Amino acid sequence: MIKTKIDNRDFEHVHIDTYSMLTGESADEMMRENDREDADTEGRDYDENRDIDYDMNAIREALAKESIGYLENELENNELDGLITDIKFLNTGHPKFYNYTTDWYVAEYTIDEDKMNEYIQKHPEAVQAKLETYSKQYDENLVDNKYHAGVCHLIDHLIDREDYNMHMWEIEREAYYENMQWSDEKEPVDYVAQLREFDDNLYQIHINELDEDAQEQARKLLIEHNKK
Repeated sequence: MIKTKIDNRDFEHVHIDTYSMLTGESADEMMRENDREDADTEGRDYDENRDIDYDMNAIREALAKESIGYLENELENNELDGLITDIKFLNTGHPKFYNYTTDWYVAEYTIDEDKMNEYIQKHPEAVQAKLETYSKQYDENLVDNKYHAGVCHLIDHLIDREDYNMHMWEIEREAYYENMQWSDEKEPVDYVAQLREFDDNLYQIHINELDEDAQEQARKLLIEHNKK
């Protein structure tokens, strides 16, 4: 068995895109409607301006894992699960600005080397073309070999765009609803503990996912923490 890391943006039809989703708004409406009903039941005033916090990192992770589950199911249903034996979620990311790209996730694919070599031999020109058109701007370290290209070619031809989009659309609201809460009920964040979960290589990536105020607070806390 061999392993290769692949950014989902190297696939044609596999995406997680919180920027273009409308379900965040519908989840917001659902939460406010529930709060309105609770206010009536509890005899308190309903605050229509109450703020909601979204855990976008958790939302992206939920969508990524659902995407992986979809890929695994398609592989199994098409009797190709022996070719890719495992897909392991690694991390997600997002651009600072959504002008040219969108959210992404990276997963590690475990591949049966012999079966993948057979697959590549059946589609040599297409796999070679895929190898030459990688989007290395994402992370050149992820673009390593023909097996990466073989997996991308296989997934591109296995996944139906409309079916994938419908599946992701159906689970988007749940991904949002499970990872949002009222701002006034939010627990204080231990930024030091949060950042310490990541190694040095991922530290900068993770701190950049916090908002500006949180970034500043996290850096100050880490400086104080390191003095102890």
